[in-house]
Amino acid sequence: MRKLTLLAAVAALFLVAFPVGPAGADSPSEDVSLEVNTTFSSNAPPNGWFTASGPAVDAGLICDSGWSFDAGGKFSPRDNPNVAVNIQAVKIFKCGATSWTDDVPHGFTMRLQIHFDKKGGSIKWVAIDGWGDYANIAGNGDGSSFGSMAEGITDSLSGKIR
Repeated sequence: MRKLTLLAAVAALFLVAFPVGPAGADSPSEDVSLEVNTTFSSNAPPNGWFTASGPAVDAGLICDSGWSFDAGGKFSPRDNPNVAVNIQAVKIFKCGATSWTDDVPHGFTMRLQIHFDKKGGSIKWVAIDGWGDYANIAGNGDGSSFGSMAEGITDSLSGKIR
């Protein structure tokens, strides 16, 4: 019985000294807006420049610009351009980069769910990973998408980052 009481006291002391909670739970969320431009070619993944603005940038929670590229995705349907397309994409954002091939020390990854038809697209996004200064990035939001595969696509995203 004494060992159990001692073990409980040590466990309680450990939890007080080292509180456990979700990563970033004590970080405040800040607003962010992103403009993401993507072009398509046969010799590279879809890629282009991005800019970010808002309190999340001012607080250093996300970088203000760089280059992004699609690291994977799932499209349906693929063969009929007259039908709405649903896209699930993983996009890597390289902070300070000027090309998708640049090796950079800081960046983050988002998962996007896009519904695209002749009127444009609607987007839901979530930040899923990061490295360097943004290793603990978390956040989500929504947005819109306009353009075409031939001319390029511009995504306007907004949401919260912590």
